Amino acid sequence: MKKRIAIIVPSLYGGGAEKVALLLTKGFKLSGNEVFLITLEKGIAYDLPPNIHLINVSKIDGKASKLIKLLLFPFQFFIVSQIIKKYRINFLLGIMERPNFLVALLKFFRIHKNIISVASVHTLLGQRIKVKRFCKYWKSFYKYLYKFITRNVNCVVAVSPFVKKELIIEFGVNEEKVKYIGNPIDFEGIRTQMLEQISPEWQKIFTGRTIINLGRLIPEKGQELLIRSFAKVQQLLPDTNLVLIGDGEEKKKLQVLAKKLGLENSVFFLGFQKNPYKFMQHASIFVLTSRYEGFGLALVEAMTCGLPVISVTPSASWILGCRSSDYASGEEIVYAEYGVYVPLEWDNIWEEYNRGKEAEKLAKAIVSLLQNRSLFERYKKASTERSRQFSLMTISLKYENLFSHLSTVQAR
Repeated sequence: MKKRIAIIVPSLYGGGAEKVALLLTKGFKLSGNEVFLITLEKGIAYDLPPNIHLINVSKIDGKASKLIKLLLFPFQFFIVSQIIKKYRINFLLGIMERPNFLVALLKFFRIHKNIISVASVHTLLGQRIKVKRFCKYWKSFYKYLYKFITRNVNCVVAVSPFVKKELIIEFGVNEEKVKYIGNPIDFEGIRTQMLEQISPEWQKIFTGRTIINLGRLIPEKGQELLIRSFAKVQQLLPDTNLVLIGDGEEKKKLQVLAKKLGLENSVFFLGFQKNPYKFMQHASIFVLTSRYEGFGLALVEAMTCGLPVISVTPSASWILGCRSSDYASGEEIVYAEYGVYVPLEWDNIWEEYNRGKEAEKLAKAIVSLLQNRSLFERYKKASTERSRQFSLMTISLKYENLFSHLSTVQAR
């Protein structure tokens, strides 16, 4: 049966959750549904899927201050309510905090009470607030916020087992109302974009072994550890390059570190790339050094490109097939089913990495994967196999099945 689905997202500026919103819009549309993508603020960094209804609620930019967004929220709530009525929406999906809160308020005030409402959580909230001032108060705020959201929506979707576990244990969310559905990957789209040619100025970078990392250049992504590890890899494999795709506040600091370590001619900063997959096509391996990930979208995208992957990120270890991220601290390297996991020793992931020891451990994993041909080929095949489990149609269908189930339950 054709559904009228509305996805609400803050804006469409670059980010993993925003990309997921666009992909789900495409997936729902391909299944024959009528889809409305509602943005609370202006801003688009991605190509839009064809034939979708894009509705912008307000004229302010997505990069406006949080205070302005807060002041405009009642207005946005009213406009969204009118949009739902006008287009006779029967399924609502919120993505990130403000849309989730908005979706819950519609139920709380019994506006359009027959609508099926789903909130989705795309990050590890507990880790994100650890860098905020007065983090204990922020934790209390999110605890009450998500208890309110959970009571006033039909379901909360967590994008990974780690996010689900945190919501239940750390934020007291009702376990029965939390479901896990991973993020979608446009497998065919990525494979097509891989075929695009890279400019001659970049081609020489990929003539030998190349390690690649995709993500914003911010402390959470841990690229400092990757550069320090790469310095040790270079001592054994001098014909190896490191490519970082992304921009952020840490860029200058990372460039200085690379120069300090004598790597200015082998570490390349390519900035934000609309199509990073054409570069991944020519890379050897992908390394994820994030301190935490809600899902690990870049990791699965790299696997879609057929790259063997290494990760030090506990909350992304499940993607590699690890049964648990809580490995003994003495464990050196875990050769999991779909990739290599390097457990680091930390009590608090926001503490400084043990630069020497942890960099040495990661470098050892990188060298083993680059030098062991049978291991390399094994993980190259396993990566593609794993990424197909997050295909756009597979994940879209899971959401549609969830909508149908919730609709049946509500009708009882």
